[in-house]
Amino acid sequence: MQDAPHDRTIKNSLTRMLWIMFVFVGLGPLIGLVVFAFGMTVLALAQAPRSGTLLLGPFFLLYGLFFAHLVGAASAALAGAVAGAIYWTTQRRSAWIGPLSGAVALAAAIVYTDLPVPTVDRVDTTSPGWASDTGIFLVFSAVHVLAGTGSWLVARKFLPFSAPRGATA
Repeated sequence: MQDAPHDRTIKNSLTRMLWIMFVFVGLGPLIGLVVFAFGMTVLALAQAPRSGTLLLGPFFLLYGLFFAHLVGAASAALAGAVAGAIYWTTQRRSAWIGPLSGAVALAAAIVYTDLPVPTVDRVDTTSPGWASDTGIFLVFSAVHVLAGTGSWLVARKFLPFSAPRGATA
């Protein structure tokens, strides 16, 4: 017995959604790890430039490989679900979907972890190199948005093109 055409469409949509989430969960934490290691090394160099500070990057990358998916899988799954839902509703492989899904994951992480968001009256100007809450917030923002963007750029390579809106076959 053959499936009805709309059943195949639903199965294809679900498969695409799961594929997007798979790419985000598999790749997103690794991209986030690289961005995190670079950002924290830059913050450490800005705060206290010592010769051993450059070893932070390789240290984060080495030990981060063991913990990247443990720490980042939930945010990556959320970003993948958001990207998949946007793709499912728009049927477009637009470049803005990746950064938007990363921003949604960042917002969820801020709410969940109670990360202090810098405001104008709370910006710490006494710490050199933005080593205060502002620097940490910028690093976490870059981690989420760049991981979402990179994951989407990979995932969308495997998604089919869609016809422009209003086009008839």
